[in-house]
Amino acid sequence: MTWELEKTKLCDTTYATIKRLGFNKPTPVQASSIPLFLSHKDVVVEAVTGSGKTLAFLIPIVEILARPIPQHQVGAIIISPTRELALQTRNVLNELLKERTDLRQATLIGGTDVAHDLKNLQQGGCNIIVATPGRLLDVLERNSSMIDVRSLEVLVLDEADRLLNLGFEKTINSILERLPKQRRTGLFSATMSDALSQLIRTGLRNPVKVTVKVENLTTKEEQKTPESLKSSYVICEYEHRLFFILEHLRAHPAKKSIVYFGTCAAVEYFGRVLPLLPAKLLQDVPKICALHGKMDHKKRQRIYQDYITSERAVLICTDLAARGLDFADVELVLQYEAPQDPTTFVHRCGRTARSGRDGEALLLLSESEDAYIEFLSNRKVPLVEAEKTPTTNSLFEALRELNITDRDLLERAFVAFVRFYQEHQTKFIFRVKDLNIASVAKSFGLLRLPKMKELKGINVTDFEESKINTADIKFKDPLRNQQRQISFEALKLRKSTGERPAKKEKTGDYFERAEKRVIEGNRTATNKINMEELDEDWREYKRLKKQNKLLE
Repeated sequence: MTWELEKTKLCDTTYATIKRLGFNKPTPVQASSIPLFLSHKDVVVEAVTGSGKTLAFLIPIVEILARPIPQHQVGAIIISPTRELALQTRNVLNELLKERTDLRQATLIGGTDVAHDLKNLQQGGCNIIVATPGRLLDVLERNSSMIDVRSLEVLVLDEADRLLNLGFEKTINSILERLPKQRRTGLFSATMSDALSQLIRTGLRNPVKVTVKVENLTTKEEQKTPESLKSSYVICEYEHRLFFILEHLRAHPAKKSIVYFGTCAAVEYFGRVLPLLPAKLLQDVPKICALHGKMDHKKRQRIYQDYITSERAVLICTDLAARGLDFADVELVLQYEAPQDPTTFVHRCGRTARSGRDGEALLLLSESEDAYIEFLSNRKVPLVEAEKTPTTNSLFEALRELNITDRDLLERAFVAFVRFYQEHQTKFIFRVKDLNIASVAKSFGLLRLPKMKELKGINVTDFEESKINTADIKFKDPLRNQQRQISFEALKLRKSTGERPAKKEKTGDYFERAEKRVIEGNRTATNKINMEELDEDWREYKRLKKQNKLLE
């Protein structure tokens, strides 16, 4: 057993658990941060994805709570940005607690009945809480007497930059106000930002910063992705991408693969049409699971469990699954398009090549987007061009045939994509005016182009609209058809009588939407900081490009 830490000895129970889990030696981030955490230091840990950050804070928590504590006294709180990450952290924690039956843990996440959570806390108590920010604050505000945080020893903010990007800064600050000042705080993240520095100043006391860097063995330069990751790109226009992805999945029979899309609507669309394509196109392609943030909690959990328990499967998803989640045996990550936030690119790639294992990540770009390669290189994310046979195959007609069968497939994914592209943070590379709209339309099997302000003034060629009247296309769901018919009748009646629609009463849904707008405002403020950093990157990119021209 080589699990030795400098000037730190773990208890025999922890050593036995680590050995049972098959971890032979600590990763650099674990070797650096665990001793600091255990010596009463606040820590800020910045390390690449897949470097073992979860155990870097769970092991100290179990060690610090070695003495028996009362049933309802909380000794540690771990805050995660998403439900999926919170559940994954809980599962790892449960493994560590198998030999520690004196400690109880509770998981508090959105999408579940808060009354049920409160009842469980009242009856069973808890010593360690794994939670998402909103639900944790809700429980603390409703009845703080159910969980006693006065003797809190450890607070961990996992994927801290993601917490801020999702607009949780105000919620985190409200939680911090309710926790004792005398505690150990750990902030773990793959990237750092100005907004994160402000949170560090607010919530931590004289923290020790741990930065674990990766060096490229060939160039000897620092990079933001694991050395064991083969990261590449391919120039492929949008209308050819689905065919290319299916071909790539067949040619690389990985145990697990992930295909990232930028919008929930795209995941929903491709999740529905892919299984309906001709069988010869899906030959040797593993089972397809679709996951995005707008699914209800139970469905998300069912799909998540289905994917992780399958021997071979492809997960098509949004960036919901880009942060922190440790899917076992993921060997291949495909990115249908570049993410809006360039920092997310590293996290997408980080779902593979974890804990020293090999992995491949491939990004699809069009010719108008190739400046992104040099942009990433300047941010210490090197990409090489992948070897591939150019394809001119398109599934346009096959997708059109499917779209005709269900009104729900017609335009929504295309509209969402154009708006996603319009709001790209690297606008100096990803511009709608440079986008091949016809190619994008074909990639979603459009029958005709919708009227959108984003497309105003853009001349779209090479796209022939279908002669089919889309107004005649019905929903597959009979209830949706019935609702559509009722809406038509109500509209006709209002037009004939000149009656205005009655104002809707402000219900609970209204206030929930208002709260989401506040969160979106917080996210916009964070994005403004990110944009300032991107502007600086762009200036540096232009300077380097000018320098290269002079050298030529």
